[in-house]
Amino acid sequence: MGAIGARRVVIGLIGVAAIAAPIGASMFIAQQQGLNRQRDRAEHLAETVLSRAEAIRRQLGAAFARLDKIDAAPCSDRGLTEMRAVALGSDHLAGVGFIAEDMLLCSSFGRHDNGVPVGPPDYRGQFGIDVRTRRELPNAPGPRLLLVANPRGYASLIYPERTIAIAEEDPSVSLYVSARRSGQPLAMRGSFEQEWMREASESDGLGGWNLHPEHIVAWRASATWDLVAVAAIHRSQLSREIEQIVFILTPVGLLAGSILFLAGYYTVQQNSSLQSVLRAAIRRNELRVHYQPIVNLSTGRWVGVEALLRWRRPSGEEVAPDIFIPIAERHGLLGLLTRRVVEIATGEIAPIVGRDPDFFVALNMGASELMSHQLRSHLRECVQRHGLQPKNIHIELTEREPADSEEISQAIGAYRVLGVEIAADDFGVGYANLFYLEGFNLDCIKIDRLFLTPEHFQTGRKQTIAHMIEMVQERNIRLIVEGIESEQQLAFLKEHGVEFGQGWFFARAMPIDELEQALLGRPVAGVQRPPAISGNAPVT
Repeated sequence: MGAIGARRVVIGLIGVAAIAAPIGASMFIAQQQGLNRQRDRAEHLAETVLSRAEAIRRQLGAAFARLDKIDAAPCSDRGLTEMRAVALGSDHLAGVGFIAEDMLLCSSFGRHDNGVPVGPPDYRGQFGIDVRTRRELPNAPGPRLLLVANPRGYASLIYPERTIAIAEEDPSVSLYVSARRSGQPLAMRGSFEQEWMREASESDGLGGWNLHPEHIVAWRASATWDLVAVAAIHRSQLSREIEQIVFILTPVGLLAGSILFLAGYYTVQQNSSLQSVLRAAIRRNELRVHYQPIVNLSTGRWVGVEALLRWRRPSGEEVAPDIFIPIAERHGLLGLLTRRVVEIATGEIAPIVGRDPDFFVALNMGASELMSHQLRSHLRECVQRHGLQPKNIHIELTEREPADSEEISQAIGAYRVLGVEIAADDFGVGYANLFYLEGFNLDCIKIDRLFLTPEHFQTGRKQTIAHMIEMVQERNIRLIVEGIESEQQLAFLKEHGVEFGQGWFFARAMPIDELEQALLGRPVAGVQRPPAISGNAPVT
């Protein structure tokens, strides 16, 4: 081989190295940053679940303190009155009751004849507290209950699912709440391995994380009570995260050669912080609003829509709300997102309101957004700018975090003075429960889609949602049921006098142009029932 040939070989090797080295480095960076993202997500989920569990535990202690002061027989008329007062004052508890000899003799729902057998305690916790898990009571709405009884026999009835109902169902995420010392489960979603609980129990600290063969696991323990929360994310999510990063970096590596290492490192570093990317997305107007119809079940007429935020990055990647909403909450960006939804939705819905003055858009707000004076002023300004009326705006109070009930009540009053209607979202699974019906002056209640899932919508358990519907109707509050996906569900709700609903049976959430077409009676993919019913679409 001559000098020219040798030189070509060297140049070729340098070229290969210039391409391979940055690509290899990018693979390493992608793995590290992908792991960091999923670890942060798992830690945030564990923190959120623990925070909810501690909020419930605080209210449980307060309820026991009030119950112990009752100087009447527990199941007497006066005793029942006192128990109902305690239940109505507790927005995290499903109810309270009295247990003797493993029988629930009475509760805030009333006397139980000869008593409801609840069996012996599953374990005894701190301060002589007896805990019974997964008990099903005939008069209590919702899923199976957690019964926590003090030494005097007074019991608090808790829906354990509330601690883990923090996002849309994601099969890759497992959540778990238990007593730390005994490992006794209190609430669980997804798969679970004893090794995760053992790590949390044996550690001296209040938090940690570990990489298991199939999961990224994070846990957080309470500094005050015998509680621990575990969040596990399947490693398939990590693989998907790494693939997305590598997919972006590899073509650049082939084109840029050795320069790719620095450019790729910078790109990955930028992408590694969803916080900064989300801030940039807000500045660049990458966020869009989709709309899911709210339907009059008797007529099929679309009376309004729920505004749902969506994020599509310039690369075409769709970022799921259960990813970026928690990031926004964690870094104080939720107010900015809500302002953006208000700006987009009020502008896009204005032409529809011009044709149908009673049409409305429902905006989701957490407690902190609802209590923001600046956001309230911003909403009023947008309504006036686009020629809307306050009645065209409904606010759905979501259960992102617990908050002071008095402050929420004052904020609800301020919006109602403006003429804006207020609904409680996620009724039955989150912080929204019987307390919302009695404690807040609400216009509407939205029953969560959980109660229409196949697990809960079975012949033997339909009484649960029927009881909830009856409770709301007795108080003359407008009712919306979410999650309608079948004729059977629709027929059941109509039979029980439910006036409004939403779900994929009618249509999935859609962008404004598709909503406009559907309201005009024109075919739209994914719309399973034509909405062009009298009152919805003009004659063309």
